[in-house]
Amino acid sequence: MGFSKLPPGPRYVRRTIDLHRLLAYALRRLAVLESWQLADLARIMIIVGLTVRELLKAQEGIRSKHRLIAVEALRQFSPDGAKRAYKLRTSDRKGEWVTVHLPAGLLTHVATYAKVNGYSQNEALAMFLKDGMRCYLAGRKRFLRALRVAAGEATSP
Repeated sequence: MGFSKLPPGPRYVRRTIDLHRLLAYALRRLAVLESWQLADLARIMIIVGLTVRELLKAQEGIRSKHRLIAVEALRQFSPDGAKRAYKLRTSDRKGEWVTVHLPAGLLTHVATYAKVNGYSQNEALAMFLKDGMRCYLAGRKRFLRALRVAAGEATSP
């Protein structure tokens, strides 16, 4: 019954992100070490990064609902969809391309966030991915430290 009520249109949108070479390397290495598909891990890291950023903003009281509503209205009613001008890529770029499939609703939220804060969508996605990686790696480091402490307590008489 619930599946018949889904709205028409794509649920996931394919996006290619230009990441800094070191961030792309770290993401690929983590995907191999944890047995993840690269696109799935990137999607999760973007969602975690966006969530952490939004929670920090809400906690600090920085977010302005009126500003978000105004930008969303501008984006919906502008004739060209408020798209940025095309920027030529140079051959000396220091990044790598990573393709992810993101939920359409999440991508709308990222576009609004990018517009409000003056970022391109690529910059915003790369920033969220980086924040998600930091959060994940910090949690993993604490988990491994706790395992070492627990192993040390178990072996000591």
